[in-house]
Amino acid sequence: MLLIDRIASTRRDAVPRAERNELRFHGRPPVHVSGDAFAGALGTARFNAHLNYFYGVDVEEAVVHAVELEVGKGHPLDRGAVDVYQVVYGTTLDELLAAYRAGRGLKDEGRVRWADWKDFTYWCFRLRLRTQVPARIASDTRKGIALLQRLRGVGSDESPDPLRPGAAPQEMPEASADVPIVDLRRHF
Repeated sequence: MLLIDRIASTRRDAVPRAERNELRFHGRPPVHVSGDAFAGALGTARFNAHLNYFYGVDVEEAVVHAVELEVGKGHPLDRGAVDVYQVVYGTTLDELLAAYRAGRGLKDEGRVRWADWKDFTYWCFRLRLRTQVPARIASDTRKGIALLQRLRGVGSDESPDPLRPGAAPQEMPEASADVPIVDLRRHF
């Protein structure tokens, strides 16, 4: 979705403000693009990067949050006592951050910038792929995707992301004839 938002923002003349806002606030793109067309327009490298970001950051954040919700069901007083990262990755958040910073050559400034947090999340995803058994990886990934489906109001038989390739078109008003269609291939 971030990619489509960036493209739409650079072409303000081609994508009306109302459609950009529908995308940003409701996750509804101006036009439905099939999975094959989306992949073709992006090209192999960009499409793979899109999937890496989706699974490595979006789904990974959802995995952590899903486990956090599971832990919170146990007993209300245990919510703050359990380090969710210990449950998911086998080590604490502080230890993970220290290892991430050491590997990247970053100093501990007491804070984590947003971009570094996204990179850290992807680093955790890669760590989980290297250290866990495939059945656990699949189970945790399903938990994350199921949570994204619930949060985004998408049924279990649909894509976890309404903008993800293969997602069914959402009900949207008909585009007027005076709105130009943007050919993504020309902009890459």
